[in-house]
Amino acid sequence: MKWFYNQKIGTKLLAGFIIVALIAGVVGYVGIININEITARDTELYEYNTLPLADIGEASAGFQRVRIYLRDICMEKDMAAKSKYVRELEELAKEVMEHLNKFEAKLQTQEGRNEFAKVKAATTKFVDLQEQIIQLATSGQAEAAMALLFSDAANKAAQEVNDGIVKLYQMKLDAANKLEVENDATSAAAVNTMLVFAGIAVALAIGLGIFITRIITRPVQHLQAVMGKVEQGDLTVRGEANTKDELGQLTASFNQMLDYLREFVQKVQDGSRAVAAASEQISASTQQV
Repeated sequence: MKWFYNQKIGTKLLAGFIIVALIAGVVGYVGIININEITARDTELYEYNTLPLADIGEASAGFQRVRIYLRDICMEKDMAAKSKYVRELEELAKEVMEHLNKFEAKLQTQEGRNEFAKVKAATTKFVDLQEQIIQLATSGQAEAAMALLFSDAANKAAQEVNDGIVKLYQMKLDAANKLEVENDATSAAAVNTMLVFAGIAVALAIGLGIFITRIITRPVQHLQAVMGKVEQGDLTVRGEANTKDELGQLTASFNQMLDYLREFVQKVQDGSRAVAAASEQISASTQQV
């Protein structure tokens, strides 16, 4: 540490400010990392859990509407209205598949992919029955179409699709809840980390300030005490010039001044003694005369 004591006062102060700035930079960097991590986890929660919940919910609602459209197609007697239902049903079926495909793209676990594969297989079965129902209904076989719509095969396929969608929805909901808990824990850990780093930064800044203040004020106080003794007439004191900074140079100059002052006083004392001796000789000579 001797090298630091020998630095100029301006260099010491500048070094202190730089160190405090670096500490603040570290605290800010840690804060940015924690914020980015929380942001990334929130993005994951939204993109891979919240949005898929909306997609699977839309797919479920759309699938129920598909069954309603099939019923309406079977019951409708007007061919123009029946054709309109068929077109709307085809559009609705496309929307259902789009929502399912979006949901599939956001699956992150193998368990979810396996369950989705079951839903897709059940959906394929129901689509095959759906085409048969439409074919029967549009060819004048409404009763046969209605019978197929409410057959065990159609009900089983529809139930498998519904059960699979409900299970996928619950899996995503559980994953979202789990991730939310983890995000809360991450946020709490980030806050604690920031508090720890902030506390360390404050302690280091205060410690550094006290350290630099002492290495500047102590030589000043020592020199002030020495000057007080000189003021009282004690020329034997000396300042401690242990550093090469401005204060050390000032102390060295002060010591040199004291040396000159002691030398001058010594010369004055020697001159006084010489004058006293000469006076005695003159007095003796006077008495002889």
